[in-house]
Amino acid sequence: MMEASITLQTVAQEPSDQDRGIVRVDPSDLKRLGLSVGARLAIKGGRTIYATAHPAMMDYRNQAMILLDEMQLHNCGCKVGDQLKIIPAPPLEPLATLTLATQHVLDTRAAKARLSNLRTQLEGQMLSVGDIVRLRMADQYDLIAQVTATDGGAPGIVRPMTALTVATAPSARSVPSVANVGGLRREFFWLEE
Repeated sequence: MMEASITLQTVAQEPSDQDRGIVRVDPSDLKRLGLSVGARLAIKGGRTIYATAHPAMMDYRNQAMILLDEMQLHNCGCKVGDQLKIIPAPPLEPLATLTLATQHVLDTRAAKARLSNLRTQLEGQMLSVGDIVRLRMADQYDLIAQVTATDGGAPGIVRPMTALTVATAPSARSVPSVANVGGLRREFFWLEE
């Protein structure tokens, strides 16, 4: 019998899966929702986020677990070990526009190439206003940014033709701190000094 929703316990994803917009779920749990691998999921915690389902490794099967990365945990407003409600995602439209705010000032001389690189990293991900994303820059640093605007404020899917804008946040408080994500509070403290 197909269920309308299921509840799964959160587990931290492997580093190789981070920042890709995917979650790992036991295929038998997806079948309970009438879905299969590759389906889009709505994950409901303190906020709802969206991700594409990939199969969990054998070690995580038959345990009612969902593997999320640290940004997804943060965006959901939950931590490892919490129980989350999982449902099939509603149909999401491709985003025509996406605006990110960051504390970093981007070099305007290379802006077009950087925006293309950032859009490529986000391509296929389902984002909504308020989501925090981490993007790898060519300069070998991670750019942490918050989604501040989408088409009409609705969640959607980043596509190659999505017009991406990256603005510098007016203050350090514009982008919430992720210093507590993944137990890295001490490391973030040293980096901020």
